[in-house]
Amino acid sequence: MPDTEVEARIAAFDAILARNERFVLIFHGAEMPKDSPRFMRAYKAWFNATKATQKRLCAGAVRVEPDADRRKSMALKALSLMNKVFLPYPYAVVASDAEAQAQARMWLAETGSAP
Repeated sequence: MPDTEVEARIAAFDAILARNERFVLIFHGAEMPKDSPRFMRAYKAWFNATKATQKRLCAGAVRVEPDADRRKSMALKALSLMNKVFLPYPYAVVASDAEAQAQARMWLAETGSAP
């Protein structure tokens, strides 16, 4: 991620939280822009500063990965990460957008926020 995009990405995360509504994050593409130290520092600071709000509003996060081998690898990485860092919401790795939408609906229904 180019350094020129860092503030806009963090502002987008803030805008999601500012809506004060339950939501589910659905990710596609690269896991994290690890080649962008500036973004990683900003994201880590944002994540830690907003953890309580994320716990209250984020029903979960779903990563879509169609490739079975990559999906398994991502699921193992997620489990390792959850053991190192407390994630304030559940996390899943699924094969398709349809599965991601189904998971999101299930999590939102559990919290009484399903569309």
